[in-house]
Amino acid sequence: MRPGPTPTSRPPPRTARLVISCALALALAGPAAAAPGAPLPVALYPLATDGLTRDEVSDVEAVLVSGLHQAARGGTLSVREPAVLRPSCGRNPTDECLAALAGRGVVLVARARRQGVNVAVAVALVNGGRKRTRWGSFLTTLSVQDARPCAQALWLLEFELSSPGMVPPPLPPAPAPVAAA
Repeated sequence: MRPGPTPTSRPPPRTARLVISCALALALAGPAAAAPGAPLPVALYPLATDGLTRDEVSDVEAVLVSGLHQAARGGTLSVREPAVLRPSCGRNPTDECLAALAGRGVVLVARARRQGVNVAVAVALVNGGRKRTRWGSFLTTLSVQDARPCAQALWLLEFELSSPGMVPPPLPPAPAPVAAA
């Protein structure tokens, strides 16, 4: 039988250098890198609206929160509690103020306006490092309140935030119409 390592035995020098290098890299990278793979906490900043009633604003916020929960199933995001933040940055929040609210997570900022029977919603994510994604958008019908278009827009923003410099893959083209014979 081989004797196991003794309490006074040292790891090989190569392993020690690797451990020290990894610890140093994590310390220099900051707190966000300390937990790779951990979901980012996300919350919604109160909606900026144009021409919507209070009830409609409440309905759009409900669609956004449902969309956040659907997008969180991917494992990159986790919805914070409360899901809707207080409007502490004012009606037109700056990225600096939103970044302070985001901390180690992200804040979803959204704008909504009526477009016929639908509501057009534009969304963007801001992280604690003041990085803002491009604006994504979707249409919702308040009588149906389907959160899937919101979740799809959030997945694209999530991809942009987690893959700097990369462009999400394009959506496949619509199928060509079938000619009548």
